[in-house]
Amino acid sequence: MAQEAAAKVKSNAEREANITLQEAQQEAERIMQAANQRVTNVYKEAADTTTRLKTASGDLKTTLRVFKQRLQVMIESQLEVVNGQDWEQLLADDDFTQLAELEKILSARLDNNSVASVKSSATNQTTDQAVAAETPATAPTGETVVVFPDDEK
Repeated sequence: MAQEAAAKVKSNAEREANITLQEAQQEAERIMQAANQRVTNVYKEAADTTTRLKTASGDLKTTLRVFKQRLQVMIESQLEVVNGQDWEQLLADDDFTQLAELEKILSARLDNNSVASVKSSATNQTTDQAVAAETPATAPTGETVVVFPDDEK
């Protein structure tokens, strides 16, 4: 009887060991599948990122080429202006006789009448009064006359 009991215990222990072994193998398989799935996802994400970076890099290079060409054209255009004849003529003319003639014309046309001083003081006018006071009036002679507010207010 003790032998039968020992055989039964041994048999039960082997069965439980086999069940534990199968469960462990299934758990190991599940862990391996999850790890493989993670590796696949990381690899796919890295490939997608690489593709996006290559596209962005190509777009940036194209934009830089266009910018460089436009900058070069602009600089060459400005260099043509600087090296142009207009600058040479402007820098070469030392004839100041025209300056005296220009001053003579301007002095004849400018208003040389000066007012010694203008008296002004702060007022508390309404907006309509201020606009009316600042609006120039035209006299019948065609001259523009500026009307200032009275100091009596």
